[in-house]
Amino acid sequence: MDETFLRRAEEDPDRIPTMIAELNLNLNVPHETTGRTPLGDAIQWLQSIDTASIAVEAINELVRLGSNPNIPSSINGTTALHQLMVTTGENTTEAFLQVLDRLLESGGDPNLPTTTDGKTPFHTLMNQTMYSYNGDAILGALDRLLAHGANPNLLAQDNRSVLRTFMDHTIYSYNVETYLGVLDRLLRSGANPNLFADDNKASLHTLMSKSIYSYNQETILSALNKLLEYQADPTLVSSTNDSTVLQYTMNQTIYSYNGQAIVTVLDRLLESGATGQSFVPTLVGRTISPENREATISALSCLLRHGTSPNYQDPEGKTALHILAKTTEMTSDTKLEILTLLLQNGADTATIEDNDGNLPMNYLGNSDAFNPSVAFLLIQQMFRSGL
Repeated sequence: MDETFLRRAEEDPDRIPTMIAELNLNLNVPHETTGRTPLGDAIQWLQSIDTASIAVEAINELVRLGSNPNIPSSINGTTALHQLMVTTGENTTEAFLQVLDRLLESGGDPNLPTTTDGKTPFHTLMNQTMYSYNGDAILGALDRLLAHGANPNLLAQDNRSVLRTFMDHTIYSYNVETYLGVLDRLLRSGANPNLFADDNKASLHTLMSKSIYSYNQETILSALNKLLEYQADPTLVSSTNDSTVLQYTMNQTIYSYNGQAIVTVLDRLLESGATGQSFVPTLVGRTISPENREATISALSCLLRHGTSPNYQDPEGKTALHILAKTTEMTSDTKLEILTLLLQNGADTATIEDNDGNLPMNYLGNSDAFNPSVAFLLIQQMFRSGL
């Protein structure tokens, strides 16, 4: 099943069955050079619109003659189904799905792992880059694999499930419909969103590792809601860096174009049980510019509204008030607004010392950081506390 066969088949496609018979092929023995069976060779022709119809005819005949779709490649252990999953090319969707139906009907096993990386054909499909032109092929293949018993929770050698493999995809404006369609189908079929891969991330960690831009924020929010609907746990901790899902969210840089999306993500995670105690001082310590001021204060307000303590101490023992009193990277108006928000939510001005024994007030003597309005509010609060 080489280029010579392909050229002859293009000249006279009606003779494909006769031509295959004349070759006297060992149908289920991989070729010593390609590592593929004749069935695998024919599948390669699906990648071009010019040869897709030839491929369909040849594959149908090979299967009729007894080709086994589960014979692994002698090079990488992939079966005909694995090899088919990488042919979701432009303008070949119909041929691709016809062949998939034929292989599954003839006993192709969607749960058979390779001998090299342990990936099933389902993993291989989820590895394919999603473009606008191959969405129908990917969704159609996904439905067919599931209908034939494909298990989305089988793990490859890197402990990635089918869902975790899929979650590694970058979200672009042109693949939104496919992305959300795949996610919905996987979760409805029983995919477990709380399985960790070898990188110590579950699906929510992976989703919130993606940078949030104006073009993908609605998709990320939709994916977040879908994962939470199917019991994704926002409190899971990655053992690599002890990061929670909320930590990955807070690692996002807040810009004017994504600020509201980040606040919405925070709100959704916190109402689903995530805790954010350590993030109040982190947020106050960030560089706050005119572009991200409103979003940063909204994020801080969101944390406090969900019961996050303003008195959490960072590794240096500093609370948000210590950091606020000390910082010079903030305008007076912003500093005053954040101080008011912290005080309204119970920030302690008078009893919590940092590791150097300093109260927030002690940092007001820094001439660069001194702000009369901030000093007045802090002193006023200390008197109200009876000190």
